[in-house]
Parts: sequence; C-alpha cells; structure tokens
Amino acid sequence: CGALRREAKTLRALTCDAVPAYVDHFELDSSDDVRFVLVQKIAKGVNLEVLVRDEGWRPTEAEAKDILKQLLEILDVAASLRPPVIHRDVKPANVLLDRDTMKVSLVDFGASAAAAIDADASASTIVGTFGYMAPEQLIGGASARTDQYGVGSTTLYLLSGRAPAGFKSMRLKVDFRSEVYIEDARFAAVLERLLEPSPEDRFESPRDAIDALVSRAMLS
Repeated sequence: CGALRREAKTLRALTCDAVPAYVDHFELDSSDDVRFVLVQKIAKGVNLEVLVRDEGWRPTEAEAKDILKQLLEILDVAASLRPPVIHRDVKPANVLLDRDTMKVSLVDFGASAAAAIDADASASTIVGTFGYMAPEQLIGGASARTDQYGVGSTTLYLLSGRAPAGFKSMRLKVDFRSEVYIEDARFAAVLERLLEPSPEDRFESPRDAIDALVSRAMLS
C-alpha cells in the first residue's frame, strides 16, 4: 500500500487536464485482507498500444507530432512540481487517445510511486517497461530527463508500429531514420534527440523540446 499511497499523493499534486484527476483514496478491510482503493476521474479514450497493435490504426505525421507535443506538455507540468514527478513508465499502453478530439491522457503513475518508495533500495532496482525505458533505467537510475525517452519511444511506436528495441542500434542509439521516413525535418530531429541514450544529450527540459518542435528554438 505504500506505493499506492505515494501514487495518490503524486496525483493530488499533479493538476493537469491530461492526467485523470485524483478523487479519493481509502482502505477496505476484510477478515483476511486489506485493499487500497485509488479513485480517479475517468479518462476518455483507448490506449495507443491497442489502437496500433489491435485496431491497425496509424496516425498521420501531423497527428503523431501533435501527440508528441501533448505528451511533452504533460512532462512540463510534472517537471514544474517540487519535487518534480518522473513517471518512469511512459509507453503506448499508458497513453489514452480520444479519437474524437485527438486529446491524450497519461495514466498509471504507479511506477513513479514505486521508485520513490524504493529510493533507498539497491541501485539495481529496475522500474519501467523494457523497450520503452531509457537506458539509465536498466541500472536503476532516473532523472528529470528520463521520461523524454519514453515519450520519444511512444512516438516512434506510433510512426512505425514497433518499439525502439525492434530497431537496429549503435551503442544504444536507435537508428530509426533508415526505416521510418519523417517528412518534417524538425520533427525527426526532435525525436532523435529525445531518443539519445545519454540523458545529458536529450533536451534540458520538456519546454525546450516543445520549443524546438514548434520552431522556437535551435536544435543544436
């Protein structure tokens, strides 16, 4: 229940339209068990993994770019909190899309909570989902730039139907350009930087990534 209480605390602080709002949490006692219940408002939509894998949906390049921008805006809100919130498990299954409005919601902050609970545990503790987690998570590490990789991975999945782990790589750097054509050169460059294996080579902040995506910043 410790991680769930932590998740409830995180959600209370994270007031963002794209994150299902916290309503309440409580415990249900029975003769042989105690259950922790977390109540959130319902987020409309279907997760991206189901849309792409099961329903065969593929977004246009413009739609994928807009989804990326929305996800970065969520990260920007999370980064503004004190302490900052790191989701640690951004992946297609945790992103809901309302096809009517094309608005996304980011769900399941349980990995963020679990990582906070395990902060004093062994550095070998891994929180995240293989194929979408940043390389530093494989050794139990995470920073304010970690979720950028998950957002980039999710966007690449939208464009290709494959997780980054399914692409060739050199020294952990995913080579998607030889297999996925992106007409918008700025979009492609931003995606490549989000997928840098070293966190220091990603954007300094989600806001910087948004600015680069909409042509308000240099990409160097």
